[in-house]
Amino acid sequence: MPSVLFALSVCLSAAPQEKSDEGSDRWQLELEIRKQLFRLVDYGVFDYMEFQLAGDNTVILRGQVTTPTLKTNAASAVRRIKEVSKVVNNIEVLPPSPTDDRIRRAAYEAIFSKTGMRRYTHGASQSIHIIVKNGGIALFGVVDSDADRNAAYIAARGIPGTFEIFNNLKVEKN
Repeated sequence: MPSVLFALSVCLSAAPQEKSDEGSDRWQLELEIRKQLFRLVDYGVFDYMEFQLAGDNTVILRGQVTTPTLKTNAASAVRRIKEVSKVVNNIEVLPPSPTDDRIRRAAYEAIFSKTGMRRYTHGASQSIHIIVKNGGIALFGVVDSDADRNAAYIAARGIPGTFEIFNNLKVEKN
């Protein structure tokens, strides 16, 4: 079975794609990994993590986080799952930067002050994540419509001092 990349913002209620017992076990493991990562108390809107589950139950963590503690806690949480054979932690810790911190705050305010966008800040894990590195902004996560995807991008594009904007938001209609 090929490995698949799973973003944490993917809807947890989706039905498994495979009907076999092996596929069901794999789906349950993927759900457990997501659950453990969602539970991390320091995982927030300025962090983004995703994982890949390899055929031998090796979990490869990727993404960008603002604190070294979150990187360590993510690997520890996944490592505690008994079915996981190995964890490869490729999460990048973003460098501290007062400029990037200013851009993060401005992007948060610009995006979530838009009409109807505040709903993406609620729940166990925010569904829009704002990653800022060296003056560039990348948006990750899931939104309900193309209009929301575009609104977030337009808001981020208006932040002074940014060099580039990447809109990686996915639309998942309910």
